[in-house]
Amino acid sequence: MKLGKKAKRSDPRTLRLAKYTMHLPIPPDLRDWGGRVKNWEVFLNDKIGDCAVAAPAHQIMGWTACSTGTPAGITDDQILAAYSAISGYKPDQPETDTGCVMLDVLNYWRKTGIAGHKAMAYAEVHPTDVLNIQRAINMFGSVYLGFALPLSAQSSDSWNVVDPSMKGDAAPGSWGGHAVEACRYSPTGITVITWGQKMEVSWPFLFAYSDEAYCVLSQDWIEKTGSAPSGFDMATLKSDLAAVTA
Repeated sequence: MKLGKKAKRSDPRTLRLAKYTMHLPIPPDLRDWGGRVKNWEVFLNDKIGDCAVAAPAHQIMGWTACSTGTPAGITDDQILAAYSAISGYKPDQPETDTGCVMLDVLNYWRKTGIAGHKAMAYAEVHPTDVLNIQRAINMFGSVYLGFALPLSAQSSDSWNVVDPSMKGDAAPGSWGGHAVEACRYSPTGITVITWGQKMEVSWPFLFAYSDEAYCVLSQDWIEKTGSAPSGFDMATLKSDLAAVTA
């Protein structure tokens, strides 16, 4: 399996989810939006480092499965086209398979769209802010997560902290950067989709190895509820978004 998330790049204009969730109630202990997708696709991530584009495709699959009952049909060619446009990858030049910055993917997704689906907006969540990660999954169906994976995660069927020293094979990033979507949380952790499969991730592993997280707002999801969740400050979000994208 391939990785492909480049190091986080920050932009001071990036909106922060916490600003718009101050008056929301505490989310339930468990939420699972991934059960309606029976077959998650790999989207070439076993061959090339396109995880940062495959993860949004998984989010789109999950959103559309919830809103329409059927996940959107997304092709490898569509994901390859987006990955090539964002990263400069050329299939006949393997050395150009260098991965993506998640922020570049988010901006492309909002402005151009991935597989015909545009993001309305996105807001950053601190990767150790459990409450707002839960809120993002609960309200908007998923979270776009980045990890600095350790070598100790390579052969695991779940991601847990195996060495609290976080040295050697347990060192953050010793394997590399990886982007996934999280569609479920519970008291013990989250469930992410990676390489076409569900992976259970403990909260301690998230705290130790996740280095960026984003809540993405999509019309594919909003159609499910008809509007933003009650209490979410959508008016301020739209105003802020207009200011930073002008």
